[in-house]
Amino acid sequence: MSLPLTNRIGLASASLVLLVGCLSLATINAHEEHDAHYWKHMAHELLFEKKDYTMQKINIAKNIMVFVGAGMSQATVTAARSYNGGDNATLAFENLKWSGNARTYCVDSRVPDSACAGTAILTGVKSNFGTVATDPTVNRGDCTLDPAKKLASIAKWALEAGKAVGFATTSRVTSGSSAALYANSPDSRWENDADVSAAGCNVANVPDIAHQLIHGDIGKHFKVILGGGRKQFLPTTETDSSGGRGLRTDGKNLVREWQQSRGAGGANATYITTAVRTTLSRFPF
Repeated sequence: MSLPLTNRIGLASASLVLLVGCLSLATINAHEEHDAHYWKHMAHELLFEKKDYTMQKINIAKNIMVFVGAGMSQATVTAARSYNGGDNATLAFENLKWSGNARTYCVDSRVPDSACAGTAILTGVKSNFGTVATDPTVNRGDCTLDPAKKLASIAKWALEAGKAVGFATTSRVTSGSSAALYANSPDSRWENDADVSAAGCNVANVPDIAHQLIHGDIGKHFKVILGGGRKQFLPTTETDSSGGRGLRTDGKNLVREWQQSRGAGGANATYITTAVRTTLSRFPF
């Protein structure tokens, strides 16, 4: 897929900022890992160190597309390459001008999950296992989420720069790696209000992930939201287009609320459930 960039080097520099949060280049003091500023400082140091001898000039990228693949270990990539065309074949991303490897782990776990890995890639700060865009001092399932411990993602930075932002996923739009774009949650399993209540937490203090996508400061500005997980947005008293019953116990139909909020703002918004290729062709993206 070709990217509409004014300068390819600009994309490389922007992408480096995203990925550097996943790198570990030296022995790390365990105490330092729990400070969000540590990860940001390390990212800036590495970025400017590489810039001095690898880039002649740095411009601002017009657009950035971040592809996050689940299970991108060397063994998995090798298997995909062999399956795709044999041992001598190459995958598309292997032909990019700039590439590198990242160590994926959570602050409190050597084996990461999609939530802490997504948080590292999209915010530049490592977090604890199962947490979404919260700093490393927040433990999974902590109901008392201090606003000061919430992390900002590249989606927030892009919106502040006047960019249009959206995302597409082959999973639920409320799953951990996608949620790190727009939500802050001590637990990636809290995708609807019933999940939060079942954990003994107050949804007023810790809104569920689906609610943050529709009404949060970041999610409500997205131009495209494409993926699965309709049940997280519908009440238990309603069924979706395929006959599945919703999971929300607060009685809210967040799909309808999204449509109403967009209509009230004068936006040309459409909710689709089938025929994605045909329907999307009508919109001038």
